Amino acid sequence: KAHKSWVMSVAWSPHHDMLLSGSDDGFARVWDTKRWNLVHTLEGHQSSVTSVAWSPDEAGILATASADGTASIWEIDESDSIKVTTLKQNSSINAIDWSSDGQVLATAAFDGNCVLWQKDDQPRLIHLAHEGGMSIRWINDRQLVTMGVFDRAVKLWNVECDDYGGSMDLHKHLRTVHSRSLSLRPSSSKSKGGGRSGSQQEILLGGVNGTGLVWTVDAPPSY
Repeated sequence: KAHKSWVMSVAWSPHHDMLLSGSDDGFARVWDTKRWNLVHTLEGHQSSVTSVAWSPDEAGILATASADGTASIWEIDESDSIKVTTLKQNSSINAIDWSSDGQVLATAAFDGNCVLWQKDDQPRLIHLAHEGGMSIRWINDRQLVTMGVFDRAVKLWNVECDDYGGSMDLHKHLRTVHSRSLSLRPSSSKSKGGGRSGSQQEILLGGVNGTGLVWTVDAPPSY
């Protein structure tokens, strides 16, 4: 049996040979998926582990978030020694995600705030991004999509300028949007001339009223 309570979140390693699981029992576990052996048990959170994420470019760097208001970055070296860095927010953290280059960890809490943590730099706060908890997904290393659990809004943030590129109110979701129902599918679009190119993202959403929506949004162009 993997955990003593609900499994809240799972994440593959960059090479898809390891799996990270987080549970309501307060533990995160690392599994070897070739033999399904338990490799590590990550202890330290004082409440449910709500979200887990594996760094996309570092096989030995993991992140976990908890209802105790902390997120932990776990660095596991080749000798299996573990270094832990603890990050603190003022409310229960319900979602985390790494940027595509693995340099920034975004954490989202039920107080509506999102924090961007970067190594050797001061954390950056997106104050009251939503009215309560949210789901978060990085599009790349500078654009972040957030979806409010209660306000039913989807926002595209350009983290380089502390502003978002667009916001959509999901009026067709008659009840709250499920906090883990945000998914992204990139689709490229060709430049029609000049030196810049744009891209589009398909945002897939699911609601507790039994509906699903697909939104296609234009991402800001890169030069």
